[in-house]
Amino acid sequence: MKLFGNSKNAKHSVGRTEPTPSRADDWQPESEDWDISDISIDFSVPEPSDGDPEEHSTSEPFWHDLDDPVPPARRETPARDVRNDRDEPEPPARRETPAPQPEAPKRRETRPEPAPQPARREPPAERAPEKPKKPKKEKRGALPLIGKILVVIICILLVLIAAFAAWFVTQVKPPEHTAGPNEPLQVPNTPTDTNDPAQNVGDSTGDPSSTGSNERHKYTFLAVGMDDGNGNTDTIMVATFDTDNYTLDVLSIPRDTLAYVNGKSRRVNTLYALGGADGILDGIADMVGYRPDFYGIINLNAFIKLIDGIGGVDYYVQQDMDYDDPAQDLSIHFTKGMHHLYGQEAMEFCRFRKGYADQDIGRIHAQQDFLLTAAKQILEESDELTITTLVSIFMNDVKTDLTAGECTWFAKELLKLDFENINFYTVPGNYNDYIDGNNYVTIDVDGLLEIVNEHLNPFDVDITTRNLDIRTRDADGDVYNTRDRW
Repeated sequence: MKLFGNSKNAKHSVGRTEPTPSRADDWQPESEDWDISDISIDFSVPEPSDGDPEEHSTSEPFWHDLDDPVPPARRETPARDVRNDRDEPEPPARRETPAPQPEAPKRRETRPEPAPQPARREPPAERAPEKPKKPKKEKRGALPLIGKILVVIICILLVLIAAFAAWFVTQVKPPEHTAGPNEPLQVPNTPTDTNDPAQNVGDSTGDPSSTGSNERHKYTFLAVGMDDGNGNTDTIMVATFDTDNYTLDVLSIPRDTLAYVNGKSRRVNTLYALGGADGILDGIADMVGYRPDFYGIINLNAFIKLIDGIGGVDYYVQQDMDYDDPAQDLSIHFTKGMHHLYGQEAMEFCRFRKGYADQDIGRIHAQQDFLLTAAKQILEESDELTITTLVSIFMNDVKTDLTAGECTWFAKELLKLDFENINFYTVPGNYNDYIDGNNYVTIDVDGLLEIVNEHLNPFDVDITTRNLDIRTRDADGDVYNTRDRW
């Protein structure tokens, strides 16, 4: 498309435009005598000239000679509104300038931070040697003091344990037989017939050891239960413990048994009050033919503690019991039936005798039955018993010539017993005899020797009447002393 004007017009090429003023108000015509009528528009395509190969004929498009290419879409050019009826040129339309928009905030570019570089290690500077620091003294506080106390306590316990172990090894052992000669007791006599062979005891040299020897596995004991306050003994028992066959045989001696002391008739329960432990040991030796190896004098308080020490005893009381003695501060009340007897109740039960028909003999049988029941319970619950506790009670509250080691050894050995191998016996005799107006128990000598030789004799020879010194009554009713008749 070409724009043509008068002779003053310049030739313009299609697509070339004049620079647009920045504002419509600044536009001015190039010449003052310019008239809009001088402007003509030619829509024809000029013929190409020979020197312009880019120009083409108006009859055919410039792509005619190509190999039928697809013609590009013609760009539509909007037509201009040319007003020829106005004498004066109309200024071009005012181009609206858009209102300035507020600039958007520039987006701040975030650049990734560079990875931290490893710090360059500088070689350590040489340091002057430091002076050794003195150790700080720890402040004494509660904790170190407690620790020291615990250490001291532990050391003391270890020493005690070591001492107990040493004591146990050296002291807990079988005791030696030192209580008397290794033969039955030889009683001095004043025989009337020198030809009587019974007078010649031992060999011609007078050595009593020729008549027998003590069997080392049998140990003999005297157990005495004290009355309350008057020094007499309510209970007297002689026992033999066989540590080979594990048998325990016990002989009860009634408290009113007739004894002959210093030429006088006395009850056996007065011997301890008259002569102490030696006095009652000598009196029992006269009755059984040998002096027991060991003794134990048990008061009421010791008996109560020992029964409490085994936890009490479940026992069936055979009859109702009701007895009060203000003088001895004794009050006994039991109903027939099963009871769990602790120390105090057991002591009251064992002291009761007024309600039995044969009084002291009935009490002896009740005591024996109670002790058998207690022994059975001890043997059945031996794993739960603390031997050291019982030994401690025995050593503190029982008067005895046993050492603690010997007592502990016997306790361990006694726990090996079978209940069936524990047997009780009672001295046979006349339990309602009267001599010089007093009630006594007079001994059946032959019956006593039978029990002693079969169950209690610790020797390998029998005990005979020549070994006894007993005052009793014969079959004719005459009172005599055994040493006067052999």
